[in-house]
Amino acid sequence: MAERIGLPFVTGKIEGFRLFFFPITKMAGSLGSENDKPLILRTNNQGFEWKDWQKVNLDEKSSVEINRNFSGFNDICFDPSGKVWIVGDGGIVEAVADERNLRVISIFKTRETLYRASCNASGEVWAVGEHSAAYHFQMVG
Repeated sequence: MAERIGLPFVTGKIEGFRLFFFPITKMAGSLGSENDKPLILRTNNQGFEWKDWQKVNLDEKSSVEINRNFSGFNDICFDPSGKVWIVGDGGIVEAVADERNLRVISIFKTRETLYRASCNASGEVWAVGEHSAAYHFQMVG
């Protein structure tokens, strides 16, 4: 049986969760948007209890950059170096994260909304989106 649940920590208008992700650790996360701003949630118990979910913290510079370029996120992947790659309606975000915080390294703006990201073991990152757009990033060095 499935049950619809509310998220007590979200106070704004949720446009919807677009993805739940579960890295190998006990951390879990979700992407979406709240009040036309990107939303990233995390938990350290693999999402077992909703009361334990929290918003991911962004430093001020990262928050300004993300809110200026995106209204929501659609997908996320983690490369072997530990970088986080997030795609959405403004392009792709390259970032680093720990258990509570996210810091943007760079944003690659695109005309197309990107829907999926894939990181492989060799460090390549692929992103695809509307109008058959495909982008490829490769770790240098």
